[in-house]
Amino acid sequence: HGSARRVGDRVRERGVALVVLSEPGRTWPLPTDVTCEVTATAWRGDSRLEEREMRVLVSGRGGLRPQHVTLTLPNPHGRAVSA
Repeated sequence: HGSARRVGDRVRERGVALVVLSEPGRTWPLPTDVTCEVTATAWRGDSRLEEREMRVLVSGRGGLRPQHVTLTLPNPHGRAVSA
């Protein structure tokens, strides 16, 4: 946990966000402020795959109630959008 703690300290010092990607069952060893977990995915498109819809469970500390958000990746402008 020492390396993770040092990285967390540096992130707080600089006032930036740290995004950690992990496989199921493997998590960041320290508590996080916000957690996003993909709970379902689906591809959309007729003759070719055009977009991917993702259902994400967002939860966190400080009174953030868990809620599901649906994201579409990418939208026609190449960006992620929330439905």
